Amino acid sequence: MLLANLYVARRRPARLWIFYIALCASLVVNYLIPWSHLRGSGIVIGIVVVFAYCVPFFFAGVIFTESFRRVEGRSTVFGANMMGAVAGGLTQNLSFLFGMKILLIVAAVIYAGAALVRVKVTGMREA
Repeated sequence: MLLANLYVARRRPARLWIFYIALCASLVVNYLIPWSHLRGSGIVIGIVVVFAYCVPFFFAGVIFTESFRRVEGRSTVFGANMMGAVAGGLTQNLSFLFGMKILLIVAAVIYAGAALVRVKVTGMREA
């Protein structure tokens, strides 16, 4: 998240749809990689897995930080973000039924939906 904030502070991305695509793609790629079949030392595989799972957080951080920077009613948006955190926590219960990896697909679908809503509300120029 710190890297995402630094990126937004220096670059101020104009189009967030690129980050939505990268976020959804990184979630799907993480879902498709058979982590249990990788060979090598536990430390190296652990570092690779941590990096792979941090990539989506970077893209989500850029989307949130830039969106938060652009909006005027920040208390309302922050409240919506808190509702999203609660919804994410509730969605995590799906992992009890279907396993942890399904959360990657659920997150990709939710972010894709958010991207579509953003395009509909703001238009493609600001998305």
